[in-house]
Amino acid sequence: MSRVSINTIAKEAGVSRNTVSLALRGDPRVADATRKSVLAIAEKQDYRPNLLARAMVTGRSSMIGLAIPSLNFSYMPRLVDAIHEVAFQNGYGVLTCSHHNESSRLPAVLTYLHDRRVDGIIAQFPVTPNSKSTTIEHAVPTVMFSFGQKSLPGLSLELLPAAAGELAVQKLYAAGHRKIGYAGESSGFFGEARLAGVSNTAHELGLPSPKVLTCVDSLTGGQQAAAQFLALKQKPTAIVCFTDTVAVGLAQAVQSAGLSVPRDLSIVGVDDLPIAEASFPPLTTLRAPAAEMGQAAMAALLGGGGTTKERRTFSWEWVDRQSIAAPVRLA
Repeated sequence: MSRVSINTIAKEAGVSRNTVSLALRGDPRVADATRKSVLAIAEKQDYRPNLLARAMVTGRSSMIGLAIPSLNFSYMPRLVDAIHEVAFQNGYGVLTCSHHNESSRLPAVLTYLHDRRVDGIIAQFPVTPNSKSTTIEHAVPTVMFSFGQKSLPGLSLELLPAAAGELAVQKLYAAGHRKIGYAGESSGFFGEARLAGVSNTAHELGLPSPKVLTCVDSLTGGQQAAAQFLALKQKPTAIVCFTDTVAVGLAQAVQSAGLSVPRDLSIVGVDDLPIAEASFPPLTTLRAPAAEMGQAAMAALLGGGGTTKERRTFSWEWVDRQSIAAPVRLA
């Protein structure tokens, strides 16, 4: 079945092609009776506009470009879902690409999106020690998800990784803990930031330096951290973990060794992955406000934002479940 064109509608309505185009856009220069006739014919013919042709004329594609590390990156599914939903509600499509957290790959991804005439770009800048913000060209309105990187173009929606560690220590302190440890990665962009948040907040509260149980970000890593914990003579009463995955591995291993979570050890994760709620006990964790950030990014582009430098900071959300309690003995 051939696609119905503006020419087909114009012929049946007895008007020019330009009049049909104006009528379909609701231009007030078209008489009301003519507009109603054109719309009725378009509906009858099941007309759908050629968006590529329209983009060449108007310079607008009704498409948003989205550049992300990958869909497997912690809160990314929630963020992408929010962006797609707001876009759909406003008549936009989303062209999603992955740069795999590689700074060298980002320029090619952005060029690809620009070449598709997207009306705006939402991107998470790669988070590696050698990331260079100067690689981004600000050719269209741009909204960036930032983890503290400076000099990003356009609007930056910022979520500080250190703030997760800070909030976790504050909550544990309020619950009565005075010996707080950290388990997980201690190097790399996120590892250094998370540990800094834990250490700096402990220092500000007058607590001893956190015992650091270094391990990789996996269930096995959490089990390795548990072995280090069990070997300590002076054990922390609570541990902040790099991620939920480490926290669940840690909880499983210490309970297999005969200890109780949270009676003997309180544990806090980060990310609020599905595994957190399904663990035993259900894991207290910190959740990134992914949906809120995705909605804010789309709202900024739809409202004409992303053309000037601005920074908005979002806060981690405390998800209180059953893996923390007051310590049995106060230190």
